[in-house]
Amino acid sequence: MPRDNFSRRTITLLAERVGFLCSNPACGCHTVGPNRQAEKSTRIGKAAHITAAASGGPRFDVELTAGARAGITNGIWLCSNCADQIDKDVQAYSASLLHTWKANAELKMSQSIKAVYETNAGEPAHGPYLEADLVWRRSARMPGEFSDKNPGQLENGVYVVDVSGKPIIHWTLGWEMSLVIHNNSSYAAFNVSVELDTGGIETVERSTLPKVNHIQPFGQVKMTIKYMEKMESSHVEADERLARRIPDAFDNMVFKIYYFDEARKRHRTLARVAGQQILNDKA
Repeated sequence: MPRDNFSRRTITLLAERVGFLCSNPACGCHTVGPNRQAEKSTRIGKAAHITAAASGGPRFDVELTAGARAGITNGIWLCSNCADQIDKDVQAYSASLLHTWKANAELKMSQSIKAVYETNAGEPAHGPYLEADLVWRRSARMPGEFSDKNPGQLENGVYVVDVSGKPIIHWTLGWEMSLVIHNNSSYAAFNVSVELDTGGIETVERSTLPKVNHIQPFGQVKMTIKYMEKMESSHVEADERLARRIPDAFDNMVFKIYYFDEARKRHRTLARVAGQQILNDKA
C-alpha cells in the first residue's frame, strides 16, 4: 500500500521546531553537524511518524486520513537510533508517549529561545520552578492490646474479653510516602533544601537531600516521608483510615522548598497539603 510520507517542508519544520535535537528526553542529541567535506553537513535525524504512514506499520491509526498521517501533528523529530527504537518496541513507545515527547521538546526549545531573547533585551531570564507531589507508597496497621471497650465477663474470677466479633484494638497505623520534587522548567535548580512545617505533629520522619545537589531541567528528586499514629478501633475503621493515601493529620501541612538558579538567586515554593492533593505556590 502507498505510504503517506511527509513533505520536505514538514520534515524541515519538525527539525527546526526542536532545534534539530532528538525529541526523546532520554537522548536529546544533536542531529546535524559538520562533515569533513567543507560544503556538506552530516545529519542523523529523522522525521518519524507517530502513527504509521501505511497499514501494518507501528501504531497505525485506521481512523486518520491520508492528509493527517502526512501532517506535522503526526510527526516527531528523532535521531536515527531513537527513530528505529520506537518502531521496534511499539509496546514501550505508545503514540501518547511520543506526542508527550514532542510537546515537551518544543516547549523546552520555546523557553530556551525566550530566555535568550529576554537576557539580550536586558530583562532577567526565567528561572527554575519546582513543584512537589506527595505519592503514597505503602501503609499498614500493627495491632497492640485489646481495648477495655470490648465486652467481656468474669470467668473463674478472671475478666475475659469477648473478641468473637470485631474487637476494638489499640492500633498503630503507618504510612510511607514519597515527596517527589519536580523541576517543571528548562533551568537547573541548585542546592535544593526542604523545611517541613508539621503543625506540631511529632511522628513524621523524612529522609534528607544531599547538602550539595541540583535538579536537572524537567528532572526530579524524591524524599521518603514516614508517619505513624495511634487508633483505638476495630480493624474495619482502621482500614478505612488507612485507605486515605495522604493521612488526614497532614491537612494544611506545608513543605517549604528552597533552591537557587545559576545566578545564585534564591527561589521558594510552598507545597501545602489540602485534603488528598498538594497545592504549589511559588513565592
